[in-house]
Amino acid sequence: MTSGIARSTGHLREGMEQAGFDVEVLSLSDVPRVCLGEVRISSMLWRGSRQLLSRATSRDIVHIHGPVPTFSDLSLLFTALGRRTKRGVNRRPLIVYTHHSEIDLPGYGPLCALYNRSHKLLARLADEVIVTTPAYAKEVSQYVPSERVSVVPWGTDEQQAPPEFRKRDRFTVLFVGQIRPYKGLDTLLAAIDGLEDVDLHVVGTGHREHYYRQLAEERGLDHVTFHGWQSDEDVRRWYEQAHVLVLPSKTRAEAFGIVLLEGMVAGCVPVASQLPGVTDVVGNAGLTFPVDDDLALRETLVRLRDDRQLRLRLAERARERGALFTWPRMVFWHKAIYERLLALRRFERALRHTPVHLALRSLMWDSLSTIGVVSASIRISSGGAPAEVVEATVELSDEAQDRASSLAVPIIARGGLLGVLTVSSRADHQFNDFETQWLTSLAQRVGSVLVRHGFSPPGRLPGELNPPPPPDAWMRDEVQPPRSRSVA
Repeated sequence: MTSGIARSTGHLREGMEQAGFDVEVLSLSDVPRVCLGEVRISSMLWRGSRQLLSRATSRDIVHIHGPVPTFSDLSLLFTALGRRTKRGVNRRPLIVYTHHSEIDLPGYGPLCALYNRSHKLLARLADEVIVTTPAYAKEVSQYVPSERVSVVPWGTDEQQAPPEFRKRDRFTVLFVGQIRPYKGLDTLLAAIDGLEDVDLHVVGTGHREHYYRQLAEERGLDHVTFHGWQSDEDVRRWYEQAHVLVLPSKTRAEAFGIVLLEGMVAGCVPVASQLPGVTDVVGNAGLTFPVDDDLALRETLVRLRDDRQLRLRLAERARERGALFTWPRMVFWHKAIYERLLALRRFERALRHTPVHLALRSLMWDSLSTIGVVSASIRISSGGAPAEVVEATVELSDEAQDRASSLAVPIIARGGLLGVLTVSSRADHQFNDFETQWLTSLAQRVGSVLVRHGFSPPGRLPGELNPPPPPDAWMRDEVQPPRSRSVA
């Protein structure tokens, strides 16, 4: 059993390689670090910077994951300071940064707050910042322009879900994860203490495992069993047998909880502490409780134990919701973000020697078929007096004549409306919140590029624009990734 972040980045690498990208990884195994309990410091400054610079300057995209103090900070800084050619052409690789969570160490509150703020300011160097939930998008957008922030959740293998529930007869609670202080296992043990007709199974290991085993023994918790490290196959079997999966984490070092998804697809009711991001994942498919509140957790477990109909209803809802979060979906949206960034860079270069309408046509061909758009048009004002309107239209597929829905996205720059991007989908496809977010970001960035090339917003253009989806639309409907092209 490996950590959730390690599995996520592994799936991302594999998916990008299958999509035709040449992927090279620089990890902490290449840059050793020192671990002092929960404090971990890498040797990036004196050992890793040379490796990063030599690799990054030969790449089109550098994708950095963090925060990992010193490692991710210096990776952002060194990559942003990438070399330029003698002719002044920008050869800095595009930077994608995935913000996983906050640094939140008990006893280091002020220092962690200072670091987290500084790190998010440093994230402004990235061309795109990816977060996994709306809660973190809202927070990161206080430091990074919102058009450069994308929400792409992690996934799970929905094929892991058994065809039918195979739960134990006795009410079974499951904990899966690293046994570290922030995971809140002590809160769960306190909640389960003295609770009748309940079994708790703890799957995982960590540097505090011995302490918690001893704590359970001292309290006489005979209904608690520690299983230590388990293979992925064994962990899946535990998901299939348990009624409830509890994630009682105490700090914001927990920002998503992939184990919640893995349990949900197997029919476990997710029960989690009320942390940003984690509550987004649970949604309406489970129950949450205040952080480190063992009495509230105990009441929640009693309620699920005694109310079988509630438990079955939430378990079915959890299976349906968990199936929305898949690895192919995660890989698809990362690929779409990469291709959008590459297309925008080619668009900006094309504007130097190509008429605007031809550069816009090329941009639409280059980017929009990524998400299954079959036809598109852009209408912008060139500014000046009198203003000149530039239009470009493309038909990206022979399915264009059989359209199901259209979406008009404003191209906004400097607080004004520079133009409108109008797109149409296939007959069997409706635009979802992910696609709307992707298109909105594309339109905003097109506006920024055009302003740098002398365009200015004249005011509002005629036409009714579609509003963005409401926040509660997140992960409401499953995305069917359309056909897409790979970037060589």
